[in-house]
Parts: sequence; C-alpha cells; structure tokens
Amino acid sequence: MPVNLREPESLLPVAGARFGVAEAAIKKPGRKDLLVIELAEGAQVAGVFTKNAFAAAPVLLCRQRLKQGSRIRALLVNAGNANANAATGAEGLASARATTAGVAGALGLTADAVLPFSTGVIGQQLPVQRMNAAVGHAAGRLREDAWLDAARAIMTTDTVPKGCSRQVRTSGGTVTAALGEPSFGAVFARQVRALGGSGDVLLALSVSGNCANLQEAIDAAHEREMVVVGLSGQGGGQMVQMLRDTDVHVNVPHERAARVLEVHMLVLHCLCDAVDAQLLGEQEETT
Repeated sequence: MPVNLREPESLLPVAGARFGVAEAAIKKPGRKDLLVIELAEGAQVAGVFTKNAFAAAPVLLCRQRLKQGSRIRALLVNAGNANANAATGAEGLASARATTAGVAGALGLTADAVLPFSTGVIGQQLPVQRMNAAVGHAAGRLREDAWLDAARAIMTTDTVPKGCSRQVRTSGGTVTAALGEPSFGAVFARQVRALGGSGDVLLALSVSGNCANLQEAIDAAHEREMVVVGLSGQGGGQMVQMLRDTDVHVNVPHERAARVLEVHMLVLHCLCDAVDAQLLGEQEETT
C-alpha cells in the first residue's frame, strides 16, 4: 500500500454528474460507505470488465445492461462488503438487482438504467435493506461538487481518498476531467491495459501467489491475449488457478520467503540472459 499520500484539497465538478453519499454500515458504522452517482440525460457510459470465470454479480449485471443498450442514468457503489467480488450465487445476483431497483425508485428511473459496483470481502452477501435505506439519504444530497466525498465513500484499504481533476480550455469551451481511485488493487492492471498487447509477456512475481493487485494484472493480461510467466512460492496460491495452459508457472515449493526470492532472482537472471541471446546472439567469452 502506498504511504505518505496527501488527500486532494479539492476535485473539480464535472457538468452532468452529481454525487451523493450515505452511511449504510455495510462493514461497520460511523463511515460513509455508499455512493450514488446520477448522470444527466444523454450521458455516455462504457465499461471494461474482468474475463475471470468467477465474475461477481455486479459484473454480470453491468455486462448485461450495457450489452442490451440500456441508457445508463445512475451508478451505485458500495465499499466494505462485497457481493462484489464473487461467490455469492443467485442470492448475490438478486441483491444486485434489488439495490439498483432501490436507486431507480429514489431517482425516478427504470432499474435497467442503474449499474451496480461493489468492493470488499469475497463471499459475503450485501445488506440490501440497509443499503436501500441509505440510498434515499444519498439521493437527497446529490451535488456536482461532491467528488471528494465520493472518493472517501469508496475507500477500502486506503488511508486517504485518492483522486485528481484537470481543466483544459479549447476553442469549443472548457473540458473538465476527474478521476477517483478506489484502491491500489488495479495499479498494475492499469499499466497492462494501457501498454500490453497480443503476443506480449507479463512477468508476475509473488511469494504467496495471492497478491490481489497481481491477480488483477493477470486478468488484464489475459484480456489482452498476453502470455503470463508466473513466479510463485509456497503452494502457488490463487496464481495457480488463474494461469492458462499457454502460460508458464515456476513455483518454488518452500515456505520461507527469503529462499523463494533467492530462486526468483536466479530465474530472472536466466531470463535476462535468454533475452540478451535472442537480441544480440551468443557472445563469445573473453579471457
């Protein structure tokens, strides 16, 4: 987790997007953990989703509604408990539908105009009644200048809210862009999606094989039809389950991180030597 981050002093409003936050006590009381975003008529919405076979209920519902061409007018985001990630079954899907219906009712929309997003603990069901009660409070406090409140409401393991905004003046008027970042989990995946392409190789190193940000990066690499070379230790963790037949997995079956990292360093030196040989050919040794 990054440290010594400073909370942004302010985030610029973006015309056509209003934010409302509320406390739903999803994980614990005393913090704002639910966010409703209302989008103006005519707003355009697109999404990039995981290709993991265990996609969570909100992912399935978002895919379905975007694919069928629904005109999206609102987003619902919660932090702290997650129907979100996976393993909640039919009940999780029903909960995702019920919470979006709650937002639709509060804003006077149809349910398929709302997309759900969630972060938190895998396998736990959402407290639908508490969330729908909080939705009414959030919908009654919608503001264009509440980006910073929104960034706080979607925090998970972060110590401070993260976000940035910029304005650019053009001949057609002023363009405002703002970004709120919910967690550090996508830090590597964003780089893979920005720079990776078919035929490229992602090298992923993890002693346990369970690093969440590396799992996100592996998902992103598979989306880009990249090959993944995974170096792990101990039992390999979740990395073993995520790698495809076309990927390469080098596991060091030792419990001590120091021993695992020593072998990883040796493998990295060998890979660098192989790259040198491919690019420059075999070099004659000098005496």
